[in-house]
Amino acid sequence: MKNRLIIFLCLFLISMPSFATDWFKIDDYVELDYDRLRYNTDKIFVWIRYDAEGLRKEYNFDIEKNVKYLEYWYVFSKNDLNYLIRNSVEYDKNGNILLEGMYPEGKDFKEIPQKSHLMDIFDIVIQGKQNVESLKAITNMGMLRYK
Repeated sequence: MKNRLIIFLCLFLISMPSFATDWFKIDDYVELDYDRLRYNTDKIFVWIRYDAEGLRKEYNFDIEKNVKYLEYWYVFSKNDLNYLIRNSVEYDKNGNILLEGMYPEGKDFKEIPQKSHLMDIFDIVIQGKQNVESLKAITNMGMLRYK
């Protein structure tokens, strides 16, 4: 009986979705995950969470009604204004994964469109001075906000 309880608890913990502990809201429906923000010499890796309802209203995106929010793992090139999507995940209102897409490693970078939310996100993470703590300090002082 004890073994079954331990196995049940382990399976329950494994099946639970993971939630970021330090999201920074950059718009009414867009958040950046500080815990998974990474920099290297030429790239920035950032997870962005979009509220599905906001995307439906703001951009008339055709997103299924059962989707609560979407997360995208973006890779930005520091040397030029390019990006690619590495991963995307759709969640329901309970945090369960509805759909997940992993994109191939060799996928080509695309140019970041000017005056887009992606350009604003790129500006926010670049101004972080390649350091998460300084990015937090800058955003906490109110110097960076989504336009």
